[in-house]
Amino acid sequence: MAMAGYDPNEAVAFWERMSANDPNAQLDFMSTHPTNAKRIANMKKVLAEAMGYYQKN
Repeated sequence: MAMAGYDPNEAVAFWERMSANDPNAQLDFMSTHPTNAKRIANMKKVLAEAMGYYQKN
């Protein structure tokens, strides 16, 4: 996403908003996917690297 010009911070913000809407909800189609909290944690782990790509574009 960063290399395509999307701000990586917005991905984190998006999932934080999704989680805030209903932090306990687990939609059926999402049940095989990571939880919102896990997605946010994973994105934060690679955020610095992603920002490096974003700033080059």
